[in-house]
Amino acid sequence: MSLLAYNLTTAPLLLAAGAPSVTLPPSASAGSRGPAFNVTGELKGLLSPPFVLLQAQVALGKVQYEWSALPEFNTFSLVVGSAQTDVSDLDVEIYVDPVGGNDANPGTPLAPVKTFPRAWDLMSMGRKKRRIYLAAGSYDVPGGVYAVPPSLGSTGEPVVIIGDNTTIETGTILTVIPAGAGRLLVRTVPVAPEFAIGAALTFTNNAAQGCRVTVAHDDGTTITLVAPPTITPADGDTYTIERPASILNLQFAVANFQGGDFAMKNIKVTSPGFGVFRPSEGGSLVAVENVEFDTDNIFVSVFNAHLRTTGFDILFLSPNPFSDALRPTCGVFAHGSNFNFFAFEGAAIGQPDSGALVLKDCQLIINSGSQLLAINPPPCGLRSQIRVVENSYIKTAGDPSVPGIFEAMLFPGFPAFDLRNSRGDLQSLEVNNVIANGAIRVDLQSIVRVDSLTGAGSVAAGIKIRGNSQVLSGTTTPGVPGGASTCTLTGAFDLAIGLLTSTYAALTVDGGISEVNAGGPTFNRFGIQP
Repeated sequence: MSLLAYNLTTAPLLLAAGAPSVTLPPSASAGSRGPAFNVTGELKGLLSPPFVLLQAQVALGKVQYEWSALPEFNTFSLVVGSAQTDVSDLDVEIYVDPVGGNDANPGTPLAPVKTFPRAWDLMSMGRKKRRIYLAAGSYDVPGGVYAVPPSLGSTGEPVVIIGDNTTIETGTILTVIPAGAGRLLVRTVPVAPEFAIGAALTFTNNAAQGCRVTVAHDDGTTITLVAPPTITPADGDTYTIERPASILNLQFAVANFQGGDFAMKNIKVTSPGFGVFRPSEGGSLVAVENVEFDTDNIFVSVFNAHLRTTGFDILFLSPNPFSDALRPTCGVFAHGSNFNFFAFEGAAIGQPDSGALVLKDCQLIINSGSQLLAINPPPCGLRSQIRVVENSYIKTAGDPSVPGIFEAMLFPGFPAFDLRNSRGDLQSLEVNNVIANGAIRVDLQSIVRVDSLTGAGSVAAGIKIRGNSQVLSGTTTPGVPGGASTCTLTGAFDLAIGLLTSTYAALTVDGGISEVNAGGPTFNRFGIQP
């Protein structure tokens, strides 16, 4: 595909803009086209102001432009006079196949390109659909900056990367455990423990047909779903379980996406050795649905951006590729075998009524003024930790009948939730079997409000409070007398706190003037009674 320019005058014509500048050969007669001149490279990097100068030459009848094939970049209506539509008004859909593709192809369904970098290069600014469809397979992603072309105008669509899935299980539900509010399913045929953690389960018949949710835990016989109580599976329902089959394989370097909003669906991110995946920065918005991060060999870093589990708050002109009607649905699954982690700096993850966040053998670090909003549903984890540090914020919440479940930390001494010099609002969580001095640790002048916490939390304290910190009851805010909490998080021992108006199990207070405030006298931030 090339952008061709034609001189309509009988003298050589210097174009009004271009890098480097371009002189077109003359035409044989005034008003007719001279020889075609390829100006793709010279005009590709220009923004709208230089194109205004080029358009003025078109209006004077000195030059014409046209694309030889599908437009490669936005020309700001420069080619309208040749009866072609500018690239910003086109649906851009690029198909990629790592086996049958060729980067010399145009990227159509019948002639896909081969590599992810080539498909990304074919994305452009636009007002309509911009999609990259990755067939099943592995795609090398070299290090470097991947500039995200922004959308044009308020109706512009983000770039969306959509992969394929592979089915890992089909089955029939033997029993739905009533106490699980429709989220605990007993398989007809057991499998290996942890087989389907983080995968996407879709019901295929009866009342729940079409509902797609994430597997939070899997003991081989019973599947625990990240699912709202409004989903009502029944005994005998059938299902399929899928994982992403399109893999972005980071090549020992930093892949840094910058410049605009984009999204991923049905994608796995990994690396053969070590890579850094930085999915946008600088205030950009990244939406994900059914995305898996294999953190064994990658470090996921979100800097000054917003990672949203499922969907954008914009109106798609084309059919929305996200399952908004099924929210909350599949979100992010991060896992490793060496307790690796991904981190957020000056960023945000999640939103109310969004997709799931499931961790396995993984540490999620929320730092440097970042925030985690895991609301409807709350997060789930196996041998994992969420650490909130450096003036950051976490909020978990949801229907108490379907809490987020954290099970069995990998290393002794690591609490499931660790807050330091930060703020938190922890609700609707069940924490079990944490081998640490506190299933939840509140340290270094942190303030945390708790409610609807359950589980056999720790061999020591259920909640450990230290370093001039505060734990507030469910209806308490700093500086305001509070009410009762429904926390029953247990541990090996309890500490009686005279101010409590409800039962807190296994609370310990250690160091400085840390305190628990659940009604009674008002305390300030440092626990000093006025």
